Amino acid sequence: MDKQSAPRLLSTIDLSRLCFGRRSSCAEEIRRCPANLTRDGADGRVGESYGLEGGVMRKHVKLLSAVALLSGVLLVSTGCLFNLFQTAKMIGAGNMAVTVGTGLMDIIPDGEANWNLTPQARIAFGLSDAVDLGFQTGALVPLSTGDFGWMGAKGDLVFSILDDPDSFSLAMGFGAGYGVEFLNWGLFGEILFSVNSVLPITIAYQPTIPLDTGDFVIWHHLAGGLALPISETATMILIVDYRNGLYSFGLAFEISF
Repeated sequence: MDKQSAPRLLSTIDLSRLCFGRRSSCAEEIRRCPANLTRDGADGRVGESYGLEGGVMRKHVKLLSAVALLSGVLLVSTGCLFNLFQTAKMIGAGNMAVTVGTGLMDIIPDGEANWNLTPQARIAFGLSDAVDLGFQTGALVPLSTGDFGWMGAKGDLVFSILDDPDSFSLAMGFGAGYGVEFLNWGLFGEILFSVNSVLPITIAYQPTIPLDTGDFVIWHHLAGGLALPISETATMILIVDYRNGLYSFGLAFEISF
């Protein structure tokens, strides 16, 4: 990560601590965030760093809030969601798979639409026929501005429970990540289920535990769609993800080697 990317992500995470409550959903806190920032600025916690007082301080804090919401809060809220571009099928010992895709989501579902693209890339290695090691990263691109922001990265270990090419596959895993999806660091588990028959349905569940919220909370991430084989080594994944009131419509292509 270059020197310019690091401050962009860290400042966004710092802003998230002001905007996001410990028990509320992302969508609820997006609506509350302007009031939270203005109120904090009024009692000196935000405006204090700018050396402002009284009415002048409040005016500057309101301006700061507007700019922060445009350039930072949208990134934080959208960072709530990586697409689960995964299936329960194992890659195989010594093999590698690369997945490239994007999600499309409206980060303010109860207000004026604000659509964003979330291009993502995942690479996975078959440690054995029953164990895969994967890494995923991504970015956020608001369609209204075209700005680019890094969402973070995560890694996971996935273990095959059942892998029958004529019926279905079931896998479980766990992992950790850093970025706006977790509001800094976070842990997660995984349950993956794939149908290997005529209709190749794939379903995923990822319980997530953010480590910097101050309280113990679990976010429930659900995803479902189709993993359509294009060839023996290529698959197209169409999926819909849901977490904390937000939906993301994803499309990705996986190629194995």
